Amino acid sequence: LLNLLVVNTSPSLANQIYIGTLDNGVFRSTDNGATFQPWRLAGLPVITMSLNADGSALYVITGEEPNGTLHRIHVNSGGTTTYSGNAFRFVDLHPTDANRGLLIDGSKLK
Repeated sequence: LLNLLVVNTSPSLANQIYIGTLDNGVFRSTDNGATFQPWRLAGLPVITMSLNADGSALYVITGEEPNGTLHRIHVNSGGTTTYSGNAFRFVDLHPTDANRGLLIDGSKLK
């Protein structure tokens, strides 16, 4: 049984669904939710996550609030870039512009 936290669907690939869990990273479905498989960040608690507008990158904040770590996962390649040290708390991306979004860390708005 998973402790589900957040769900995101891909705007460009309607059959892909991403689920963040409170204790086991991100799971992905490629069959419109019929099945889910562990995908990235296994064992990490997901605080929040958001897909960019074109569905090419998933931004995930993991950890224990208020000391979250930001991960940018490239959806096609699965490559991950991790940003730490800023106590990230919230990420929300613009619905139509893949280059715009809101990122809040422990000290300021970015």
